[in-house]
Amino acid sequence: MTLDAKRGHVATISRQCVNTAAPGIAITGSTADGSSKTLYFEGGFPSPLAKETDSSGIGARLNMPPGKVTVTSTLTDGMKRHGSVDVHVRADTVTLLNLIPTP
Repeated sequence: MTLDAKRGHVATISRQCVNTAAPGIAITGSTADGSSKTLYFEGGFPSPLAKETDSSGIGARLNMPPGKVTVTSTLTDGMKRHGSVDVHVRADTVTLLNLIPTP
């Protein structure tokens, strides 16, 4: 995958209430389009096949259009909402988010 310098990227660490990494989380971005990709880690390395966070809780939304985006985390076991946060994505920049459970 090629990173587009005209787009931004959001790296996430999903956390549980007790501030430990949250496995089994899927992340989405409200402004994602056909050029945007989701990436998760598996065993300490990026995995193009992973569909959710592993025990590290790490994920990313790559090549997001610049501007306001709502990043939402969902538990893949039952598809319950885990949390969400609004951020501003800037071109050629990585935004790091801690995703924690929110009402």
